[in-house]
Amino acid sequence: MEKLKQIAGNLQALFNETAQHLAVETGFRQRRSKLDGATFAKALIGGWLSNPEASRSELAQIAKVSKQALDQSFTSQAASYLQALLGWCVEKMLGQEPASLSLLQRFKGVYVLDSSTISLPPTLSAHWQGCGKEGSQSEAGLKLHVGLELLSGALLGPELSPARLHDRQGPHQKLSLPAGALRITDLGYFKLGRLKELEAQAVLYLTKAQTGLQVYGAHQQPLALSKWLAQQSQKLIDRVVEVGVKERLRCRLVAWQVPSGVVQTRQQAFKELARKQQRPVSAERQALSYWSVYLTNLSQEQASPAEVAVLYRLRWQIELLFKLWKSGGGLERWHSHKPWAILCEIYAKLIGQIIQHWLVLAGVWQEAERSLIKASRIVRAHARSLLFRIDNPPHLLQELIYICASMQKGCRLDRKKSKPSSFQLLNSPPILLPQLLN
Repeated sequence: MEKLKQIAGNLQALFNETAQHLAVETGFRQRRSKLDGATFAKALIGGWLSNPEASRSELAQIAKVSKQALDQSFTSQAASYLQALLGWCVEKMLGQEPASLSLLQRFKGVYVLDSSTISLPPTLSAHWQGCGKEGSQSEAGLKLHVGLELLSGALLGPELSPARLHDRQGPHQKLSLPAGALRITDLGYFKLGRLKELEAQAVLYLTKAQTGLQVYGAHQQPLALSKWLAQQSQKLIDRVVEVGVKERLRCRLVAWQVPSGVVQTRQQAFKELARKQQRPVSAERQALSYWSVYLTNLSQEQASPAEVAVLYRLRWQIELLFKLWKSGGGLERWHSHKPWAILCEIYAKLIGQIIQHWLVLAGVWQEAERSLIKASRIVRAHARSLLFRIDNPPHLLQELIYICASMQKGCRLDRKKSKPSSFQLLNSPPILLPQLLN
């Protein structure tokens, strides 16, 4: 109940005093009018949370203004206003009591960090610069930097940056984590110097090994990772090594040969990459397609090879979150060709997804078998009803209770034998080993 009261307080603050204050501060509302900051925010955030495909006519009905009046409100100041509201929501980080998953509870938090990019029209390149050259399809883009703490469900971000900013320079690369926490990242964050810093801070890390990494062999001569692996006789490798040249890191290397089907999938992806980049994939990268290789400072007592594999697979949880935001939340779809209207829609939808996450935390996060997709459908079904109760605290709390009760009845994953879900693997990591080595 306390969590629901906290969410209710956040929603009331967001759509009342915070909305009005930031509307003035950003210049969105310089005079009193029917479409004030709070009304504008409620219409866009609530309308698109309920239906990501809602037209401006539908949003105007929620705001009780004409479609023309709403259209005229999509200005640069409106975009700045909604971006400021988004920043306020990001600061209101909520967490929940963790589900009973013994593998995760060995750590003082399990943080998965990742980013996702939204391609934008070229007209927005001055505001959010993309990865491509002028005139290319990727000239403009917005990158979302997100962290997800898997025990409590706490959301870190989304922090926004131009799409061209590499994750190694992103806002979460230097994120301060508590001693004893586990940080799980992909190759976008790979930097030996940063791993050494985490080690010094007593933070645990788990990352894939980067192509071109040098490993020190028995005679202390550096070998390319693929050549070092070729010298090993086992299908499963688990040993302490030193890696790097300019920066040396002593760590645990866990690797296994992958099934032929995985190799074929990877090599097909390499062919497509070579076609797009118009240059061949390196021999080193081709050789590594036969292996999955991880670096970590987890001891063998803290995580067996099977548990290392399961822990790294948890990165999929943040991929699911991005998929939920983009597909279910409509982040990559907008209903205008006007630049500021597009940004307003993206920011409003992002705020909606944060609100949705708050409700998911309260409703089903403590269930290890939770289905975020099913839970999000319940949020969308009740979004407008929630919106209309913002100014009535008792009714708002009752609506939140009803939403969470609905989630608890029907938002669980189905168990699968052939493709076990993350929660199944967390409870029985050894069942993954035959899949890894066959």
